[in-house]
Amino acid sequence: MDNHFRVPPTWYDFEPRPEGLEELVVIDTSVKEPECEHEWCAMKSTSKWSGPAEEFGTYMSTDGVWRKLDIQGMDDEHSDL
Repeated sequence: MDNHFRVPPTWYDFEPRPEGLEELVVIDTSVKEPECEHEWCAMKSTSKWSGPAEEFGTYMSTDGVWRKLDIQGMDDEHSDL
């Protein structure tokens, strides 16, 4: 049981980064990729938008498409909300 929780003796061995992978830096309890914009490579293919929405009752879905909210009972009477 004690062996299960031990740190392996090779924990400090350094292996070179494979070609094509971005550098990953660990800082305390977080990570970043300093070679990429915003220090996170996963941001490359995201949709970025800062409000307000293009039209009342719409939102940008996770696939980057503007969609209309479909809320029961919502009509023009409530458009000031």
